[in-house]
Amino acid sequence: MIRNIVGLSELSGLSDRVILIDPNDIEYPPCLNLFDFGLDRLSNYDPVEREKLINGAIALYEYMFGALLGADLTQRQGVIFRYLARLLMVVPNATIHTLREFIESPEKTRPYLSKLDPTSKLFFETQFFASVYDDTRQQILTRLWGVISNSVLARMFSHTRNAVDLFSALNRGSLILINTAKDLLKQDGCEIFGRFFIALLVQAVQERAAIPENRRRATFVYIDEAQDYFDEGIENLLNQARKYKVGLILAHQNLGQFDLRLQAAVMASTAIKIAGGLSARDAGTLSREMRCEPEFLLAMRKHTASTDFACFIRNVTAPPVALTVPLGQMERLPRMTEAELERLRAHNRRRVAAVRGETAEPAQLQVSQQPAPAEKVEIEEPELL
Repeated sequence: MIRNIVGLSELSGLSDRVILIDPNDIEYPPCLNLFDFGLDRLSNYDPVEREKLINGAIALYEYMFGALLGADLTQRQGVIFRYLARLLMVVPNATIHTLREFIESPEKTRPYLSKLDPTSKLFFETQFFASVYDDTRQQILTRLWGVISNSVLARMFSHTRNAVDLFSALNRGSLILINTAKDLLKQDGCEIFGRFFIALLVQAVQERAAIPENRRRATFVYIDEAQDYFDEGIENLLNQARKYKVGLILAHQNLGQFDLRLQAAVMASTAIKIAGGLSARDAGTLSREMRCEPEFLLAMRKHTASTDFACFIRNVTAPPVALTVPLGQMERLPRMTEAELERLRAHNRRRVAAVRGETAEPAQLQVSQQPAPAEKVEIEEPELL
């Protein structure tokens, strides 16, 4: 789908608004950083909003690290990650290798402890080095080495800054295309990569609370194979997105891809449900949610030149309505020439990627004496595409 979208001729004059993140572009890996959440903007916000955003970022690290470990965090793992997240926020230019070094050699955290709040500082001084956490640190370290053994992930996440600021990009009305490249990154890498960008999205959505409601540009987010990236915490994302003028579209193949708790969260929090090509089991479940008979849903099928969907909108459609969508519509739209497409790619690479080989190597940690000045946030007036 991304290949079809990025080649549309309508985008040829919008290269400044198109952002493509593609791990398959091996020679130009995207510049990404797990710990650069744009928190340098916080000094521009009032204390309450600042504290909300910091706490939100900590929660998002837990969400990302859950994918890193390939399972829900244990209580001890969760504690370590929460405090490591707070520490890495104050370490200049921290990368995934900084995280590895801190877990391998806890004494490397000492130069940065003075920058922490009293509670976090006390944890590192009295608990992080304690033998009770030795096994937990080793579990995390083993998994982390497994993650960075994927050379594609290691190259992308070895940069000291994120090249993409989603908060600014969404307010600017950018078209952001993210290829999770499952065939290249494999299942674990794909989940980490996808969760990273969903975490950035949530942070950007939460930060919208700090700007006036009439200046929040309407944003639409489409997530394919959504089951790879979500857990029960999706309910908070769906509610936050709606509140801050973000429409979230989650696509998946069948209900069996979600566990029962996640199914319940999705059913309760989605106002619009669109279904087609269902199994008898899924039709039975969705018929109760969409206020119709299972037979109506089972009648929604794919045809030679079109496909049918049942569409239910909460408080709008009593029974769902049937939609017929022609197939191949996007593929028939005018395409860019090869020269136009190459110009768009080159412009995108200059903004969000680095030439392979220029990726930062793991570096010796240094304490920054002068913090970088906070960026002043400029919110552009909404404009129509």
